[in-house]
Amino acid sequence: LISEWDELETGVEAFDGMVNDLMEQRRAGIQDRVVEAEKEISKFAARWAELKPKAIPITNAAAMKDVAARLESLKEEFDAVEKACAEVESECEHFNKPQISKF
Repeated sequence: LISEWDELETGVEAFDGMVNDLMEQRRAGIQDRVVEAEKEISKFAARWAELKPKAIPITNAAAMKDVAARLESLKEEFDAVEKACAEVESECEHFNKPQISKF
């Protein structure tokens, strides 16, 4: 019985070590993900500044359709950036790390 207990303790200690190693790997990668998310935010902001709709006459149906299509595309892009940022922020909270500064 004692040898089985010792074997169990050894297995639990090995498992704890493996979990700690994986947690450290995740923790180390968070800063890189924060930097990447901040870059994506900056890229989207620059793209928005370039492509945001300008004043167009309401009677110009073709221009209105073009604006609507661009806005739809930008909305999809924004949703992807927002989702990625939410995931990174969740990881930051979990590991008590600084969060994304531009979100």
